[in-house]
Amino acid sequence: MKKRNGTAAVLALSLLLSGCGAGSSVTDSKPESKAETTTTAAATTETTTTTEVTTTTAKKEEPAMTLTKDDEVWTGKFFCAKLGYEVEVEADGVVSEDYVRRCAAQIENMSDELYNAIREAAKRYCLAFLRREKDNLGEDFVIEEDYQRVTKDTPAEDIMKMCQFDTLYIGEMEDESQIYFTLGGNCDWEIEHGLETGIQDGKLVYLGSFDDVSTPDQLSYYTEDNGRQWNYALTFEELTADIIAKIEGIEDLDRLEGVSEAEIDKAEQELQLLFPDEYRAILLKYGSISFGSHEWTGLGFAGEGNVIEMTQRERELNKELAGKLFVLENAGIDGIIIAANEFGDVFQYQGGESKKIHGSILEYLEWCLQN
Repeated sequence: MKKRNGTAAVLALSLLLSGCGAGSSVTDSKPESKAETTTTAAATTETTTTTEVTTTTAKKEEPAMTLTKDDEVWTGKFFCAKLGYEVEVEADGVVSEDYVRRCAAQIENMSDELYNAIREAAKRYCLAFLRREKDNLGEDFVIEEDYQRVTKDTPAEDIMKMCQFDTLYIGEMEDESQIYFTLGGNCDWEIEHGLETGIQDGKLVYLGSFDDVSTPDQLSYYTEDNGRQWNYALTFEELTADIIAKIEGIEDLDRLEGVSEAEIDKAEQELQLLFPDEYRAILLKYGSISFGSHEWTGLGFAGEGNVIEMTQRERELNKELAGKLFVLENAGIDGIIIAANEFGDVFQYQGGESKKIHGSILEYLEWCLQN
């Protein structure tokens, strides 16, 4: 199926959460000679096909939709009263027509819980993108677009005015009793890569840049693997729960008091980088931690072990650390320095040489506990 990446549209998601409401009828498209077209006009109207005429009673929650199957692909469109605009349909031809219509019905009957989850995730996505843009541009960052004015206090509903979910994508499904689909579209802050949400049985499971996550198998990278950090359907607490639980289980843990968001933001500005979520969670809850022979850097104190001071000092000694890296730990043997970047990748620096040793700070923590 093709990917839809167009110019970002600034359209309000006018969700009529108090009622279902059918949308206006969509004019039938004329199929080619081999195509099969069905049209559901309203909740009580008839359903017809080009090969056989039948009369059925459609489900009340079904939106009016024109649907055509050609070249092993379902295509169509329907006006979604819930979203306030037209949504196109692109579905794998192996799924049934009933399944396509059930997916569309879930969009039309979006619950308050799902809508709120989508708008909060869209806000997290916008804020994360904005943090990286400010970090990359530095003094060249200039507020021009609406999304560049977004702060943590911006109502999530305002973020939705910067998004449009205009295409329903449905991939091949082995079990049609489980509803899974994605809504693709655009957002003002990520024009190049667009926007995509994954919805499974009425719950938001993915929101991020468009990556054609049209089947549960493709979704697993963003829910179970390293792609979790790019899945804004997950909250900060969900993303960092594993490393906090692991730290809480350390018997000989020595910790300080957690620091504020403001202190962390100031440290990032001084070092001109962004801390990954796992390290940020450690700073917020503990300030700094040490266990066994390991003493990690942190905030909330001055001198040895302070992440700002140690990183600045090591940058003077090691040019490779001058980039978007911060010192996570001075191993204290053979001149080994452990550093991490904004994505949580962990590197070992020694004698002017460097190598990536772990894909996350959690992985490094688990290694430390075993060594």
